[in-house]
Amino acid sequence: MTAFCSRFIVLLLVLAIFGNSMHGLAGEFEDAVANAALQVNGLLKEQNESRISAKFQGFGNLPGGNEVGFIELFRNALAEHGKVLTKRANLSFEARLVRTDPEGSDVISTELIGQLIDQRGNSVGNRIQCYPSITSPAELAQQSGVSSQLIATKPSPNGFDPAQSFRRAYDAQTVHAANDGHEIYSNEDCLFGVAVVVGKYYRRIGEPAGSAVPEGLAYTSLQLGEEYTIELINNSNHECAIEVKVDGLRPFHFADDSIVKPDGEKPKFFVVAPRSRQQVRGWVLAKERLSRFLVTPLQESAVMRAGVSTENVGMVSLTFHACWTAENAPPANEPLIVLPSRPKIQYRTVERKRRRDDGTIETYTEQIPEMQTSSGTATGFGTEESTDLRGVTRKIGVPRAVVAFRYNR
Repeated sequence: MTAFCSRFIVLLLVLAIFGNSMHGLAGEFEDAVANAALQVNGLLKEQNESRISAKFQGFGNLPGGNEVGFIELFRNALAEHGKVLTKRANLSFEARLVRTDPEGSDVISTELIGQLIDQRGNSVGNRIQCYPSITSPAELAQQSGVSSQLIATKPSPNGFDPAQSFRRAYDAQTVHAANDGHEIYSNEDCLFGVAVVVGKYYRRIGEPAGSAVPEGLAYTSLQLGEEYTIELINNSNHECAIEVKVDGLRPFHFADDSIVKPDGEKPKFFVVAPRSRQQVRGWVLAKERLSRFLVTPLQESAVMRAGVSTENVGMVSLTFHACWTAENAPPANEPLIVLPSRPKIQYRTVERKRRRDDGTIETYTEQIPEMQTSSGTATGFGTEESTDLRGVTRKIGVPRAVVAFRYNR
């Protein structure tokens, strides 16, 4: 059954001009990347090198991830040390997120680890372990692409732990779908969700409600040359500020100065009214102009134009926050997230080779996880059309839910 997009949704995209959040938006992952850059800088000094390339392999065995791109953060952090991240260099830094929660734990935690590699594929120096650990359920959901509810949507006699909620979502491998699989939500309460529109029709995005799918990830089929729209769904009784990522980029990435905030930064959020929907049709180019989301070959994509890594290609994620004006109080259930304690680290052992100073080859073991590869199509720039954007000032709460889907396996 194909769902017809009969609901008229105006192309008024409301932007949160000021975050003004009660909670910091810079997270554990960003701190860990900064720590990686600090350690890599020390190794580059030892090797008398000022340039390096990098590769990020994502979270565990799940392809990709969709939070702030590692490459973008790593480039900025290296620049603070006077080092340059480039596509080709004598040395490369290969990084990944690995599971570190001990057996039997009811929560998930990860650690960013990496290794400096020379042009022959040999390891340079010891493996780099970066701190802090990533234990925030919101960041884990964003990195893995597993849709998850991060606050309680109804009273519970045992309370609500967002870390345990994410662990259950990660282990369950279940997509919470509705409307015959044309909408997906963070959980069975169907408060925070997303749909995909191609032409006049909703594209199937999930299996029937409660069905398990491979990897526990929602998937929709988008073909090369198709333009698509992302429909944000807020069925709650409060406003939501929603951060959207397409291939790891916010829709505002290519915007000009007409929508830049007073602090000089580009917006991060779309504000959606209670019990309503809003469509994000493409890349915002200016206050009154956008370019439709278009499935293109990777070489013609937005990530290639932006000059960022392809680590996040093929996934769309939405992070939902409650938001409110300065004159009003936050929603009654606005929570504080309590993070679990840092667990013991675990790795998988592999065999590597490196050249000794005397020219002979040494075989040694190292503990690392599986590597991943990126896909061959991505989202690029489609038809340009007019839009109407206006900024509003909101306070932003903690992440309430993450909803994600892949369009390219």
